[in-house]
Amino acid sequence: MNKLLTGFLASAVIMLSSCETTREITINQSGKGTIATTIDMGGLLGMAKMSGQGEQMEKMDRPMDTTINLSAIADSVPDLTPEQRKLMKGGVLKVKMDMPQDQFTFKVDFPFENVADIAAIDKLTGKVMQEATKKTMKEGGEGEGMPEGMMPDGEKAGVDQYFVTTYSKGLIETKLDADKYATMADNEMLQGLKEVAGMGMGKTTVVINLPNAAKKVTGANLVLSEDKKKVTITSSLEDFFDDAKKMEYRIEY
Repeated sequence: MNKLLTGFLASAVIMLSSCETTREITINQSGKGTIATTIDMGGLLGMAKMSGQGEQMEKMDRPMDTTINLSAIADSVPDLTPEQRKLMKGGVLKVKMDMPQDQFTFKVDFPFENVADIAAIDKLTGKVMQEATKKTMKEGGEGEGMPEGMMPDGEKAGVDQYFVTTYSKGLIETKLDADKYATMADNEMLQGLKEVAGMGMGKTTVVINLPNAAKKVTGANLVLSEDKKKVTITSSLEDFFDDAKKMEYRIEY
């Protein structure tokens, strides 16, 4: 992979929060379940082509379709807690990339033993994306010369850090941390995402498949299925910067 494209991909990782993200959580009657997070970066590839990098990208006619068992890299990821390292060993990452078709997606699947694990998995996902991206590119001989600093801390770039989410038996709730949100202007990396917020990017969809019918749900961006067992929450960077309270929700089941 040429240096121009490598530099673009590194920049794309910085902008993970501005891509389309889908998180699907499935909770079984036992309390066990799965969480799958998909990040679609295809829009960024299209933007790069429009900015003059298209000719170089069209030369990349070698699609990538890779599956990585995260147990293989769990011990190499720095700064993980024992709990996170254990959770990571059960995960699987799938990477698909086809430059001519503007396709570039990451999907991480994790099983969990109880709903309380979901919060830890949410925090783990950003680290997985960074480390797995570097590993995938290096194995393909495509990451040579990439500065370490080009892969930032995903937590610093994300909006999730400004919310407190509770997962417990019978309750899922996301609330804005008003005190931390008041300091948002101090986060230079996050402030840089304001430009893409008004471009229709940064869409996030959370789908929660419940073991039982929901008893009560609240949230401005929440939709409940007819059988009350599926909750869909959609939000965007624009919501976050304009009125983050719209991103709050509460689900009792």
